[in-house]
Parts: sequence; structure tokens; C-alpha cells
Amino acid sequence: KLANCVSPGAVAKINTRNTALHHVGNIKSFLAAVHELGVPSSSLFAPSDLYKRKSVSEVLACVEALGRLTQTLDTWTGPEWIGPRLAQPGEKKWADVEQSAAVYVQDTEAQSNVDWRAQLVRV
Repeated sequence: KLANCVSPGAVAKINTRNTALHHVGNIKSFLAAVHELGVPSSSLFAPSDLYKRKSVSEVLACVEALGRLTQTLDTWTGPEWIGPRLAQPGEKKWADVEQSAAVYVQDTEAQSNVDWRAQLVRV
């Protein structure tokens, strides 16, 4: 039902029988629908994560990814946004100090890599 709220008709048939087979089938239909809508496969969970309550954090990560996706869908008629807002192009404006700090960190990391390689050569 959640996938159909985001995009009507995303899941064609929802099984209403109260059996494990039908529950898992509904979960698989949900996963296929949200993946087709644009949720990356890295954000999907295994059906057993939800059905057996093995990894609820994976399920929540998927729902959060779906929430972020709703910000980009024309079919979404719910709240303006769910979950973290997506970054907008040109939204951040870095101050000169922040830019120079980023360069310093990159230079420091590069120097650390050089030091590490030099130590490796000595061995």
C-alpha cells in the first residue's frame, strides 16, 4: 500500500491472505515497485529483514530512501518532503575560510599518504 501511495498502481495486486507466502510476496512486490520508482538497489532490504524482523534498520533505510525520492516525483501528493531534504544545486555557498580549510585537509591527507609510502619503502 505504501508504494501505491507514492505512485498509484505501482503494485498491481496486494495479497490479502494471511499466510507467510503472501506476506513475503507483498514485500517482494513493494521492493520491485520502489526500485522501479528509483530507490537504488543499495537501499533495498531482503524480504526476510522485514518479515522475520532480522534487520529493521535496513528496512528503515529503504523507507527513508523512498521518502527522499518522493521529493522528485510528480505523482507524490503527500507532505512536501519526508526524510532528509535533497541538496539543491547551488544551494551551498562556501566561505573562503571553508574552502581553504578543505584544501588544507586534502594537502594533509596527501602528505600522510606520501609518509606512509616512504615508511613502506624503508621496510
